[in-house]
Amino acid sequence: MEFRKSLLAAAVVAFAAYAYSSLLSLYHSNHSTVPDSELPVFFFHGVTGNATNGRNIKANLTAEGRVFVGLTFCENECSVQSVTAQIPMAIAQIRSIVQNDPRFDKGYHFVGHSQGGGLARAVVENMDDHKVHSLVSLAGVQNGMFYGPQPQDMSVMINVLGPQLLTADVMDFSSYSKADWRGKVQRDLSALGADPTLQAKYSLMNMARPPVKNYFVGTNQYLPSLNNINHCGWYDVGCHYTKLRHRRNFLRLKAAHFFASPHDGVVGPWQHSLGTALFLRKRC
Repeated sequence: MEFRKSLLAAAVVAFAAYAYSSLLSLYHSNHSTVPDSELPVFFFHGVTGNATNGRNIKANLTAEGRVFVGLTFCENECSVQSVTAQIPMAIAQIRSIVQNDPRFDKGYHFVGHSQGGGLARAVVENMDDHKVHSLVSLAGVQNGMFYGPQPQDMSVMINVLGPQLLTADVMDFSSYSKADWRGKVQRDLSALGADPTLQAKYSLMNMARPPVKNYFVGTNQYLPSLNNINHCGWYDVGCHYTKLRHRRNFLRLKAAHFFASPHDGVVGPWQHSLGTALFLRKRC
């Protein structure tokens, strides 16, 4: 009985905090007087990239007098590490920039490329005090990656992404023959992706998505939570609150734009750069 009472009390506190923060964020989101076309822009680069990858966007925006910030919290080799480790780094840098600069007081936009597109959304969902008006994802990894046996897909993983993102002692992509492309590579990568130790170390392990949904949801600690499809026990107040928090923070956006193309050449399937059911359902 005492356990049930304490659980109920925890649930009441969690939902009260959720309601308060929702009302507060709604107030702030409805009190901006600066046109969206004049707001500052934060740029999230892709894996192994850096802030200069957004130089063309920067040139166009600054020519209009806009503020452009290419984020530098985890560039080059650093960006290969777990995305879950990069989220708090991004939030810390953004807060350090906006807290003493009145140009960001009325809000700002996020633009993310490739891995940075998914990371930008993760920051939106996990940053309770964000003032993001629009999220723009350019070929962003929103729903994970899975590479089938077709050469145009698997050659990218075997020759480019794999060796860049995983060390040979974890998975030696050069050891696989073309015959292995039809199942063995996918099986081995899925087995590695289920290891929480590797998920805490490599971003590829966060973004790899095997096609078996229950296996994926049960083993991946990043994407299912980001997309609010992870399972919560009825007793797990913290898990349920996190799902509400992710949804609340995302729905504070005025707009979200997801750009993808069959000519992507890196993210596979390319359709995984598009949004998910999380964005389409406004109510739990």
